[in-house]
Amino acid sequence: MFEAYDNRGRVYADIKNYHLAIQDYTKAIELDPDHACGEYGSRGLSYLGLHDRDKAKDDFIKACNYGNNSKCDYNSIIKPACDRLKKMDEEDARGPE
Repeated sequence: MFEAYDNRGRVYADIKNYHLAIQDYTKAIELDPDHACGEYGSRGLSYLGLHDRDKAKDDFIKACNYGNNSKCDYNSIIKPACDRLKKMDEEDARGPE
């Protein structure tokens, strides 16, 4: 069931239906939190699509906390979330333009 929710969340995100994508990523995370590093990153991107930076940042932090967990692909899943988090922190430090 984890993969079904994850896959459907990706489809919803691709068509920019971020509310439904977030629901599916959340369900996938609940079903298998040990493998949820990608879902936190994907849900974070969906929150960004809804302009909710705080929730996006929270999810990117959660994805980064997986570190080099063998169940998560660091280069394709965790590093992009950490890079996005770093960029958001830099933007926050600069303040409004």
